[in-house]
This record gives sequence, C-alpha cells and structure tokens, in this order.
Amino acid sequence: MKRLFLLLSVIFLCTGLYATPVLSSGEGKFTYKDYPPFADRPVDVHYYIPASGDVRQMPVVFVFEGADRGYSYLLKTWKREAEKHKFMVFIPHFGLKEYPLCDYQEVGVIDNNTHTVRSAKEQTPALIDKIFEYVKENSGSQRTGYMIYGHSAGGQFVQRFMLFHDSPYVEKAVIGSPDGTRSPIPRWTFLTGYVISLISPPKQSKNILPNR
Repeated sequence: MKRLFLLLSVIFLCTGLYATPVLSSGEGKFTYKDYPPFADRPVDVHYYIPASGDVRQMPVVFVFEGADRGYSYLLKTWKREAEKHKFMVFIPHFGLKEYPLCDYQEVGVIDNNTHTVRSAKEQTPALIDKIFEYVKENSGSQRTGYMIYGHSAGGQFVQRFMLFHDSPYVEKAVIGSPDGTRSPIPRWTFLTGYVISLISPPKQSKNILPNR
C-alpha cells in the first residue's frame, strides 16, 4: 500500500512539474535553436506575457525589428499594450551578422552564396512557424495561430513573408512603411508610409490593390 502511495505521489509530482509553463508571465527571453535548418544560427526571442488573464486564450503577436535590429525599445512599447489588451508579444532578434539583408528583409528566398532558390523549409519565415510551435508547447497557449507586425525593414520582412511563405498559422499581418516596391507582380507599387493589413491570408491578394 505504501509503495502504491509512493508511486502515485511520484506520478502526481512529475505531472505537476511537466504542466508548469517554461515561459512564465512578465518579461523574458529564450533562445530558439531546435529547428535543424537554422540550428547553427540560434535566435534570441524577447517576450512579454501579461501578469493577469487567461494565457490559454491570449492572442499571440510577433513583432519584427527595423533595420537597426533593435528590440529593447520595441519591447518597452509593446509590453504596455500587451498588458493592457491581454496578448502575448514576441520579438525575435535577428542579428545582422547571422541574418544579413538577404535572410531578413528578403526572408532568405535566395541563397546568397549559390544564388539559387532555397526550399520553403530553409527560408526564414519557416523559422517563425517553429518558434510559434515552441511558444504553444511552453506557455500553455491553446491558440491555433498568431499575428505578425513589422515596420520599415520589419515591414519588408512581413510583406515578403506573406508573399512567399504559406504559413498554416498566420491569422493577420500588418505591414508598416516597408519602403517602396516589394512585389513580384509588374506595375504593383506599395508607397512608403502605407500600412497594409492582410486579413485572411489565403485571400490576401484582395487586400493589396495595384497602383493604376
């Protein structure tokens, strides 16, 4: 009887430890390196999870840095809104050395060494999907998708993300001032300063109007 009680106690303890979220509320950081195509280029992800509210249902928002690759001022601003409106915010830091323009603003579609098109799983947006899966597994979130926002160079990243990557998770994308034309379609122009909101990604072309 004592052995049975001890066994049940151990199982209960282990289950409780397993259920404890790795990503706790408040401000934090984790390093993601579990996706094989990018294992040699780990990414620090800075985040804020509100102190109150149901984390299981909180929207998940990814914010992408500008050309300065600065995350601290973004996190300072976004965490206030996250706490107020009860959503989780994550800011992947793509270091300029590890992720130059071709792999960040241009989302890694072209291998800069071989000048060939990379497979979808080797392009940078695929990494964001994997980070989201990590967030779900380690925060207690039950959300089935996430939203993305980028301004300036981050806007270029988000825009090409939506043009070239077929994510099963993106619910909404907001692009701020991506700086000029970022379209493979002739005569389509996005003017600097425009904010483009892509709702329902499979129908995104209806949300982007050509310049006539």
